[in-house]
Amino acid sequence: MVGVVASAVIAPPRKPTRLAKTIPKPSNFFTIHTRPNDAFTLKLDSDSKTSVVGFKDWDDALLIGKMLETHFIREKEWPDTKEEGTLFLPDSRIGDVLNHVYIQKWEFDELKLTCTRNFLDLIGVEGIIKKKLGGYTFDGNVYKFNADWDFYRTRLTELWVVNEPDE
Repeated sequence: MVGVVASAVIAPPRKPTRLAKTIPKPSNFFTIHTRPNDAFTLKLDSDSKTSVVGFKDWDDALLIGKMLETHFIREKEWPDTKEEGTLFLPDSRIGDVLNHVYIQKWEFDELKLTCTRNFLDLIGVEGIIKKKLGGYTFDGNVYKFNADWDFYRTRLTELWVVNEPDE
């Protein structure tokens, strides 16, 4: 009788392969509004689209919201955010209660869809840096959203039907 000896060769343990580092998808943003269809936006330069400003931190949104309200109370108008470049806002002169603006919380995917449907990009403010000589600057990312032509064709048709004059 001939015996067959079976042997198994087990490969030595291998280090798991490293996945490429990617920017993690942000979870929530806070935007500032005067009305449901009117968000705080900025235009960074002549080559960029108007962008919704979304804050990762509630307190940062509150700080800028209070500054916007202070400007409104003092000047009786909202600051012109359509100009490119720097926006000058006064230090807040109000408490923590907002009366003329409100802050809305968004999940990233919901805000992304809203921006895309309205032909806007997103300035994602990760933090606000106070400058030594006064003023603030935003630290964060710009998210540019694009969709295929069918998406925009459908959206423009929706806008056309909604805004079509009555005959």
